[in-house]
Amino acid sequence: MSLIVFVGPSRIGKTFAMREWMLPALLARPGEVTSMAPAGGYGAVLIHDPPTTERPDGQYAVGTCYQDVAEWKRAEKRPRVARFVNPSLDSLCAAAVEHGRLVICLDEANRLIGNERKPSKPAAELIESGRHHGSMIIGAARRLKALHTSARSNIEVGYFGNFADDDDREDAANAANVNPDRLRSLPPYTFLEWRRETGDCTLIRIENRRKIVFDKLS
Repeated sequence: MSLIVFVGPSRIGKTFAMREWMLPALLARPGEVTSMAPAGGYGAVLIHDPPTTERPDGQYAVGTCYQDVAEWKRAEKRPRVARFVNPSLDSLCAAAVEHGRLVICLDEANRLIGNERKPSKPAAELIESGRHHGSMIIGAARRLKALHTSARSNIEVGYFGNFADDDDREDAANAANVNPDRLRSLPPYTFLEWRRETGDCTLIRIENRRKIVFDKLS
């Protein structure tokens, strides 16, 4: 299991949660996020953050910006957080396997490892065997089923949001095996955290760069 994913439509706080809590925690307190962290923790985060019309500077605005992974490889001193304007998924995944102890952040994972095509060899190696290299993927997707089956079968932790929508609430409840009625009338920017290995389910919010647990469902 080498993938952590935030699931839900736009503007529910997926990018905020990854940027403000998860990425800093993976570098400073990885055991707070994953049981798969390598000894010594993660060495760096590489963020797939291409510009968009709405956000020409990307959504993360943290770390050092590189045009692509080749430019990052040429750097004399590599930062712990790097984001990329025009990276290929293959180059990011190959770097994670080659160098080890890397976190690859994919803001729109459903576009990169979606159902439209089978993941390439470098992506499949990271998805299926990332823990053996001390590396992992975190990402965001609009729907869990939009991810390729190989990605879905290697999820360690899922975070589901947008419980005001009936379909999103049912999808989250079915994936985590909880009663959908327990996901009603929740405040905005709430996520259901589902840990696949243990089946533990909790309701969380991100506040001041910390994960706040306010209810345990199992």
